[in-house]
Amino acid sequence: MRLPRSDKGTEKPLSYSTIEKTFYSFFLYGDVLDTPLDYLADDGRNPRDLEVLQVVRLMNIVADEIYVGHFDPVLRAYQIEKRVQRGQEIPEPHLRAFRMSKEEIIYVWLRYVRQIIQTYFNMMGTPIDERKMFQYSFPEPLWDRLRAYVGNLKQLPVWVNRDLSLTAFGGKQTYDFWQKVFETGRSPQGQQVLAGPINLMELIREDQPLPVSS
Repeated sequence: MRLPRSDKGTEKPLSYSTIEKTFYSFFLYGDVLDTPLDYLADDGRNPRDLEVLQVVRLMNIVADEIYVGHFDPVLRAYQIEKRVQRGQEIPEPHLRAFRMSKEEIIYVWLRYVRQIIQTYFNMMGTPIDERKMFQYSFPEPLWDRLRAYVGNLKQLPVWVNRDLSLTAFGGKQTYDFWQKVFETGRSPQGQQVLAGPINLMELIREDQPLPVSS
């Protein structure tokens, strides 16, 4: 697994605390399983093992799409918005990775992964326990949708819009702030942040054309 980790919040884009509040909290079942530890282990279908492997695969998708080769460890995450406001040239891939990793932002967009997974199984007519969704084997078409979602989401112009440095990205916002932005395109104060509400069906399309404005 190649997802950057840090507890300091100035060297790398993600803190371990943020990973716990998002990836681990959203996708790992927190209660004791009602099956033996070695249940279906012989054929590679043990629920807990499958859950861990699939969460790791999701984390690697996020790492590949957003961080690896994009976030520059030399530039770090320290005072990025202040550096933008001072006119310092921050490469777009680095700025995108930093902004998408802010806890209040990744908390919202990563939570939609659960919705995409649930919708896929519903469309296939497969009943699942949504609390344990990563304990069900994901077909490759679902993985393709998840990668497309992250890849298309990162192309939204908002992540590299320097004019938003003092407003939407100025200081720490709340989860509700960004939930409102993704739902409506506007901040709770009425500022236009996105061109419009995000559309999950469009974001999971592999042939989705890149957005041109926000």
